[in-house]
This record gives sequence, C-alpha cells and structure tokens, in this order.
Amino acid sequence: MDRRRFLQCLAIAGSAPKISFAKSSAGDGLGPLRADPAQILDLPHGFRYEIISRAGQLMDDGLRVPGAHDGMAVFSGDAGRWILVCNHELGPTSTDEGAFDQSVGGIPEHFRHRLYDTGGGVTPGLGGTTTTILNPTTGEPERQFLSLAGTEINCAGGATPWGSWLSCEECFETPGLGLSYGRLVRRDRAHGYVFEVPAAAEGLVEPVPITAMGRFEHEAAAVHERTARASSISPKIGTTAFSTDSSPTSRKSCIKAALFKRLRSRASTTLLHTTGREIRIFTRTFRCRPAGSLSKTSITKMMT
Repeated sequence: MDRRRFLQCLAIAGSAPKISFAKSSAGDGLGPLRADPAQILDLPHGFRYEIISRAGQLMDDGLRVPGAHDGMAVFSGDAGRWILVCNHELGPTSTDEGAFDQSVGGIPEHFRHRLYDTGGGVTPGLGGTTTTILNPTTGEPERQFLSLAGTEINCAGGATPWGSWLSCEECFETPGLGLSYGRLVRRDRAHGYVFEVPAAAEGLVEPVPITAMGRFEHEAAAVHERTARASSISPKIGTTAFSTDSSPTSRKSCIKAALFKRLRSRASTTLLHTTGREIRIFTRTFRCRPAGSLSKTSITKMMT
C-alpha cells in the first residue's frame, strides 16, 4: 500500500459513522426502540439479537465459557458453517470468570499439557480463546470449546489470510512471584506474546508464542495478504512487523475474517458484538430489496 492509498483509507475511516445501539429516533429512519421483554437489549422494529456465547455456560469440552469476551474473527468452515474464534481478556486472578477452577487441579488431566503457563499449579493463566461453530441459517452454536489456554490478557488480535487467529497478550509479565490486583501470583513463563490459533482446530492448540513478533503489550495484529508480512501494534511502543514463510495468496479464499458479515442469500446484515460477558448476533433483514442489491449507503444508514 502506497502513501496516497494509506491516507485515503485513513480519511474514509475517519468519516465513517460510529456504530451505536444506545438510541434511536424516528428521524434516523429506524424508528423508536422497542422494549425487550428479557430486559437485555432494546432494538428498533425489524432488528433481533441472539446470544451465542455466555460466560459461565458449560461448553462441549466440559469447561466453562470464560468471561471478558474480546477481540474475535469469523472464518468460513465446512458445510457453510461459521467458525468464531474469540479472545478472553482475563488474568490469573480472574478466578470467578475462568474456564476452570482456580488451581490446575480443576483442569482435566488431558488438558494440562496444553496450558501455556500453569502458574506453579496454583495460579494458571486464565486468558486464551474459545472457538464456536455456528450454523448461519439458525444462528445457533453447534459446538464450543477452549482453543487456547494458559495465556493472559488476550485483548485484540488479527485474522490471517491462511485461516487462523493471532491472539495478542496485552501484558508484559516475567516468571516468578508477583502481585496482580492485590493478589499473589506465580508465573512459570514470560508473557507478552502473540499466539496463533488455527480456525480448523478441534480442541486446545499447542500454545507456541511467536517470538519473532516481539514481547511487549500487544494490542492487535494484522497480516498483509500479498507479502504475508505480519504487524502488531502496542499503545506504548508503536508497531513491529515480521515476515512469515506462508503463502496466503494461494489460500485467500479459505478465510472470511470480519466481525461485519453480510448474508447475501437472506438479504440481511449481521453484526457480531461482544459485551465482555457474552457474544450477541444482531441481524437486520431488508424486505424491500432483493438479495445482493444492498448499497454501502443502505448499510451505513442502517448502522448509524
């Protein structure tokens, strides 16, 4: 991307309206908010939401859905399924929101060797990712499981063109004893890395830190499709980059990494949204236009 194109992208991003579900008025074309009987989320007429992942729910691997849902990406799977890989921004002291009990003793034996940091068997890392297989027709999850474990403060990340999620630790911690939010924590390994989670993973992945991307508070990551050059950004030190040996160009079609997904076959637009405690799907169906005829102006107006 040259300098002119980069500046054009910045201008477009800066002029884009903010997405908000907090208010609606008759003047914006959406109409007033309608009271939700479940008292979860009020939406205008024609909108609906579905909760697909709630903290504390039992997953298919026998563990609990962790809290602090954060950065995520959607990939295309077999038989038209969606694969949602989601970060959970938890530290070792967030014991009431983790996927397992406070100590390693609460983790099934066959999972323990896949924990990046067991915390001396007392304070394991409680961050990581979950993977959810979704049926886009019904909007229902078909399977959900822990896919990365033993890490900390997995904030944002980035999808790769070859079909994986880069999960970023937004922390910088060294091995040993220390205080975290007023509690004594033991760490066996250093933290502040990026980890890769393939969308096709069927369970916990081997937690291998990508040391070439550096060790610091990683906020997010991105991969340039043509060159396979990956970059990570930190609010404190800026951006770092490294090159991979993969060839994403030949596998470009295997990924659909976007939180904003348009379902052409149903003439609708879907937005995945996280509250930190659960993931919700918002859907708006357009009944006045045939599938595939929605303009960017229509979608922008709907989201404002």
